[in-house]
Amino acid sequence: MDRNYNPVMRVMNKQSAKRDRPLRDRIAVINMFASWANSLAAEYWIKTISGIQDIAVSEGTVIDFIDRDMFDRRIVSRMHRMYDGIIAAIPAGNAAQTLWNAVSERLPSVAVMSMPRKEPRAFVGTDDALAIRKVMSHCAEEGHRSFVYAGLDRESYAAIRKQAFLNSLPKNAAGRTVNYRHLYEKHGPYAPDRAAEALLDDIRARPVDAVVFESDFFASRFIKHADRSGLSIPRDIAVAGFNDMPERPLPVALTTIRHDGISIGRTAARMLFAQIRGNGGTGTALIEPALIIRRSSLKNSLGGESGDAFKHFVEARIREWHPYPEMIRSLPSTIGISRTQFSRRFSHVFGKSFVAYVNDVRIASAARSLAGSDEGITSIAMNTGFNNHTNFMKFFRRSYGCTPGEYRMRERTKVASKEHHNS
Repeated sequence: MDRNYNPVMRVMNKQSAKRDRPLRDRIAVINMFASWANSLAAEYWIKTISGIQDIAVSEGTVIDFIDRDMFDRRIVSRMHRMYDGIIAAIPAGNAAQTLWNAVSERLPSVAVMSMPRKEPRAFVGTDDALAIRKVMSHCAEEGHRSFVYAGLDRESYAAIRKQAFLNSLPKNAAGRTVNYRHLYEKHGPYAPDRAAEALLDDIRARPVDAVVFESDFFASRFIKHADRSGLSIPRDIAVAGFNDMPERPLPVALTTIRHDGISIGRTAARMLFAQIRGNGGTGTALIEPALIIRRSSLKNSLGGESGDAFKHFVEARIREWHPYPEMIRSLPSTIGISRTQFSRRFSHVFGKSFVAYVNDVRIASAARSLAGSDEGITSIAMNTGFNNHTNFMKFFRRSYGCTPGEYRMRERTKVASKEHHNS
């Protein structure tokens, strides 16, 4: 994708009004958080766009992408003539909110990522409260008992995450919150580094077991400063973030929350088209995120050479991660050992190779989907972690002695026979 491509300006030059275009829907997707080029580097936004495109293609709809450099009063005044609806990510700034209010009042619209100050007719985002509960539950299981929640942002999700942290503190655990948003006024782009330094001083004065960060970006700055100061993560302090940023290399693999951008995009598009068609599409939809456990928060799971602790941790991760090959490959680094050490230890504890065990879990998951749904076989293969259809067929036949299609037919025959017998 060309980073210099400007689809909106192309549309504006060719078509000045909605009546001049073909008789099919045209929608605008707006990202006021970043420029076009920077948007392409944000995995969450790219996945959200992909989800929107999935639905738009099925609807035969044209999409124009608008970034913060393009979204101004000039284009806002024309959007109701150019577009049938908009999906937008709008930050908390006054100027952005004013423009959003102006355009969303005149068009079917869905807000994503961050809730605007004026409640929109439709919003789709991550269930931030559930995400924080997942982080805190994991930290409690790892044996952490004192926490600090560190914030740096002013977006609507910041307050939600902070309150969820306070509500999710484990029984008999100590917790406090800190916020360094004010540092932006003094330090501008250097505020995250100044905040990381201030937090390190705070923790030295009042030690805690774990820090839960409002974002991976803030966590990444803290980890780098902690590493330079000789503070070991997770031995001296555990760290968890939010907004998985795998493209940002860190000294220690970071436990975090991963947004389901695809589902957010698809849900937002469905709600927008429902509004355009006059079939509802209003309200709030919160999408469940995934907890991505990595080395930065592990305590009990890495404590010593206990085979039981290793087995419990690895089993849980394989059950959760088996649909995602890249995450399965990251297991050794998550635990903090080499691939060779991991393979040797896995074989000793489980009595079979890591690859064989993962394939068994994937095939069992595929079998459940075949028996309990009408999902296509190729889709099931992909959704259980098999990127190669031939391998899926081979492993399935090896486990069940038949093809996936034959297995589905056999299981449905069993169910029909049982229902007939019971009647």
